Amino acid sequence: MTAPVFDQTLFDQTLMDRTGTLVESLGGAAFDRALADVLTSAAEFQQVIVFAVPREGEARCLYGWHRSAPGLAAALSQRYVEGRFDRLDPTLRYLRRITGQPRKLRLLRRDDIDDAAYRRHFFDRPDLDRKVSILNEDSAEGLYLNVYKRAGDADFSDREVGNLAGLSGLVCKSILRHRALTRSHPPAPALPNPIPPDLATLRRLLSAHVTALSAREVEVCARIVAGYSSEGIALDLRVTGNSVATYRKRAYAKLGISSQHELFALCLRAAVC
Repeated sequence: MTAPVFDQTLFDQTLMDRTGTLVESLGGAAFDRALADVLTSAAEFQQVIVFAVPREGEARCLYGWHRSAPGLAAALSQRYVEGRFDRLDPTLRYLRRITGQPRKLRLLRRDDIDDAAYRRHFFDRPDLDRKVSILNEDSAEGLYLNVYKRAGDADFSDREVGNLAGLSGLVCKSILRHRALTRSHPPAPALPNPIPPDLATLRRLLSAHVTALSAREVEVCARIVAGYSSEGIALDLRVTGNSVATYRKRAYAKLGISSQHELFALCLRAAVC
């Protein structure tokens, strides 16, 4: 009997390999990077954010990644959740009106957005132009995947949209599984009494132990320690990039430091005192 011949061009080997790496990374520190690699094999994009969007209650961010500004996705998702922009999101409202489908997809362009505040915060300021959104509602809490292109980039191709739609279930379930694993088995701390990453704690540490800083300098330094990029800090505080640089320079001068690493060390000392 002649062995069957398979057309291997039907498979994207890079995508398949990266999917395997994603599975291996579940519960580990490499998960975020592995998930980004899977998605970049499926489509060219600038940013991805995944939200949990229950029918009742507040949205929450499950995952965010930006290609060139690591802190920007975090800043945008925080703005989306804290500002309750899920109620203004035209794509989410549109997808929720569709019935009878557990997985729903829509392509949105910046010029199609009527709500000025929503467009300004999530498209104009971060220079994003369009997004593919997929809403999975096969459980009590919907999972909302958003993949963005920059202004000036080529539009999403049919292949890219198809890839993202096909991967959306895997992506969302992987995120949920990873979060469950990391809650059950948190990684051992690398340092004693590590600094909690939330901004409220960082503000308190900086204000209590470094009284020379102004309120705005505290806000900037807290976000530096939390991992925000300069662009993300500017967006979150609604100031210009030049203002962020000025506040950082003044704060470092008052603290007698010259680098981000020294700022981390200062906050760590404050946390363990």
